[in-house]
Amino acid sequence: LQGHWERTTLIQFSDFARTLSPNSGGGTDHGWGQHIFALGGSLKGGRVLGDYPDDFSEKSPIALSRGNMIPTTPWDAIWNGISQWHGVTKKSDLDEVLPMRNNFPAEVLYNINDLYRMDSKIRPPFSYEQEEMERDLEGMGTL
Repeated sequence: LQGHWERTTLIQFSDFARTLSPNSGGGTDHGWGQHIFALGGSLKGGRVLGDYPDDFSEKSPIALSRGNMIPTTPWDAIWNGISQWHGVTKKSDLDEVLPMRNNFPAEVLYNINDLYRMDSKIRPPFSYEQEEMERDLEGMGTL
């Protein structure tokens, strides 16, 4: 990646979860939730973020019906920090990029410091000057 790994973030996610209890056909239905894998040279890796439920019974405060559980971490949580890494730092801009984020308490939304190592050797992608970016793109044969 010719020195670009530190400025790269790759995200892989599932688009849905499954219910815990079977349907009438013996299978499961689409449910709420997902998993997200994040890779990148500047990420604080080697961790699992979010809260794993300790109660899957129907009496659980996050249980709905037929094995549907309310996710403990919103979709917007990881995108909040990633958006900041890419230069979306003003509250009004974050609200525009992630219009649902205000529906969740701030403590469940990850910020740039939760997700990324911020030492002197690491420069977020938005910190590039236009000339430097063009030089890098030229060097990769994309300009």
